[in-house]
Amino acid sequence: MAVWLILSAAAYGLARVALPGGLGLLADGGLVRRNYRGEAVPAGAGIFIVLVYATVLSAASAAALARPAAFPVTLLFVTVAMGFVGFVDDVLGDKTVQGLWGHMGLLLRGRLSTGGLKAVFGGVTGLGAAAVLRDGAAGLLLGALVIALASNAVNLLDLRPGRAVKGAALLAAALAGVSPDRQAWLYTLPLWGALAAYAPYDLRARAMMGDAGANAVGAAVGAAAAAALSLRGLGAAAAFLVLLHVWAERGSISAAIERVPLLRRLDELGRR
Repeated sequence: MAVWLILSAAAYGLARVALPGGLGLLADGGLVRRNYRGEAVPAGAGIFIVLVYATVLSAASAAALARPAAFPVTLLFVTVAMGFVGFVDDVLGDKTVQGLWGHMGLLLRGRLSTGGLKAVFGGVTGLGAAAVLRDGAAGLLLGALVIALASNAVNLLDLRPGRAVKGAALLAAALAGVSPDRQAWLYTLPLWGALAAYAPYDLRARAMMGDAGANAVGAAVGAAAAAALSLRGLGAAAAFLVLLHVWAERGSISAAIERVPLLRRLDELGRR
């Protein structure tokens, strides 16, 4: 545990150093979007969270601080893969098409959008990761579903400053709390260290995490859940994520949060 806390602190420090210059690179490169207040801010900032986490986890594995095993390699693969395809969506995505079903509808009509690419890529990535992390057909399918849907679930929340970070943290805490073996969750601690350094930018609406960060963070949470949960727990997690996506397709998450005082206060916490 102490080793992972040190690695988390290292990720926090590395992100603190990397983010100012990284956000400047995004702005100079023209990757800016209008936030919910109409202000132009750097978008796709989550790619630097992915890079920091990948650097720390790779260094830990190379130094044998993480035991050589399939899980850290799979976790690294899932995070980097979904961060990459998310960044492609940040750069090239057509934001006039909304929702998972909207992108899948285009795909069924023979037209590929970046959102459709991300959905297919996420499904294949989830299957590949679950094949390493779970045994049996049920474990494979449920694990793949949790990884892919957790990745997109955090992205669904990335509509207001700080919401995706808080939502991912709550999802991870809930899943870790019901995991019989919490060892897998230790490997995600450096990710939260990097997110802690990024969070003030997001809460102050000075940057957007974008799909690069939201999809990667959600996928990492999903991969840890796929490794740590029992088969029954994995089934419950998959059912919850399916219901969340159905709800999001049929209504507005922002409107629902506004209607519940506790959720509204949590959503606004730390926001400036």
